Amino acid sequence: MTKESSRLIEVCLFASLRKPLTYRAPASLIASELLGRRVIVPVGRRKQLGIVTGLDVVYEGETRSIDSFPDLQAVMNPSELQFCRFVAEYYFASLAETVKSYLPQALTAQMNQTLVVLDREKLRSLAESGDKSAGKLLALLRQRNSMAAQRVSGISSEKLNHLRGQGIVDFRWQVREGRSTDVDYLVKLSGRRAPVPDPDGRDVTSRLGSREKAVLAYLSERGAADLESCRRDLKVPRQLIVKLAQKGLLELTERPPFVDLPSQVAVRPFELNEHQQTAVKAICESITASKFAPFLLHGVTSSGKTEVYIAAIETAISLGKTVIIIVPEIGLSQAIYYRLEAVFGKQLGLIHSRLCARARLDIWQKARSGDLRIILGPRSAVFAPLPNVG
Repeated sequence: MTKESSRLIEVCLFASLRKPLTYRAPASLIASELLGRRVIVPVGRRKQLGIVTGLDVVYEGETRSIDSFPDLQAVMNPSELQFCRFVAEYYFASLAETVKSYLPQALTAQMNQTLVVLDREKLRSLAESGDKSAGKLLALLRQRNSMAAQRVSGISSEKLNHLRGQGIVDFRWQVREGRSTDVDYLVKLSGRRAPVPDPDGRDVTSRLGSREKAVLAYLSERGAADLESCRRDLKVPRQLIVKLAQKGLLELTERPPFVDLPSQVAVRPFELNEHQQTAVKAICESITASKFAPFLLHGVTSSGKTEVYIAAIETAISLGKTVIIIVPEIGLSQAIYYRLEAVFGKQLGLIHSRLCARARLDIWQKARSGDLRIILGPRSAVFAPLPNVG
């Protein structure tokens, strides 16, 4: 790649949280096809994953060309990159560190995107009608219904996004199955009443160590818990819990991510009292005017503060805005999630560090695509890619 046929770009590496590096990219690619897009670049003798954070930078030294693009489109838009720059400068952090915190962990790993054909007949019809992009894509696919993003060449991101908008293709990241972080388990006592014998006929429970007994006591008190919470709360290795299940003392049940569980709260008609109506009016006036204003809502437990939040959220949603709800800690999110999910249904998503990689990536994609209008979580939820937060 010559200097005349390339442009200099700034790349932040996920494996190195120091200052960005400069590389060369094809000059034929427009800004929207480069900025915020993940790239694989050479670093010494190795290849590393990074993200393009700047275009047309000034650099006089020797530069190397990027190797490939693992995705078909950018994972961050210019406003998101600008936000990350602000956070990095404000907290004296590196841009790479901030971007890595902003994106789901799965996207900062060496994971490629896949193009999946949803409607092959429609794609073939477009190709037969003279659509060159559809014809080229069919030629690349041959008889397959999916292919790695790195193999898609000669078709612009704009054309691919157009096909995606028509429901003909989709872009998906595949989180590898079978890894412990990608599966969510519910763990509970096995329900055996009789002592469990070992191969020698002795009671297994009498030979347990202090940590194993702590796990049994923890679950006896709570009834059931997700495996990761049990492991974190007791500070025990995951394998210890798995071995207790292998001995027949515990039951491990694979379940969908917490965010997909049905609501456990019944919605009851609630009429706001005079004080609640006053609070709702003041908050909603600020939301309607699109002006920032802090409000302190003071009330004892069960005084109806959540109903005020719900009324404010309904106002924001009705105006086409999105909402981020921050809770002090993960432990408080479950009850609030169930209460809000009973009102807002599939518009609500929960995100926090205890979700498996697959669930966090799914929530991130739904928020970015507009399928979710409300995100609930601890402080990290502020990085949710919701548009038009109000």
